[in-house]
Amino acid sequence: MSHTKPSCQEFFDRISRKGVVLVDFSADWSVPCNTQLPAISLISKLFNQKASVEIIDVDDQRKLATSLQITSIPTMILFKDGIEVMRFVGLQKPDVLSQALENMIG
Repeated sequence: MSHTKPSCQEFFDRISRKGVVLVDFSADWSVPCNTQLPAISLISKLFNQKASVEIIDVDDQRKLATSLQITSIPTMILFKDGIEVMRFVGLQKPDVLSQALENMIG
């Protein structure tokens, strides 16, 4: 799991590559985001070789969050081959995220 501060261009380069990427848009100060973190960590471990899991801090990446119309956190976006295929807003159970990833991986 990557917990980084990429530039907008670096981020779009990452999600544009082939494969499945789950991006968690969150903030350190957000209680719901901190509540979601164990599920994100679990998903990262379960899909280690099959998908990439990224965490983006919306405070550090306001321009990126705005460009993707992130209006609520946590928001998780699932990308496949660089295209947004699913968006989750609010707390999500690990099995919901896992099933979505399984469906995208095939």
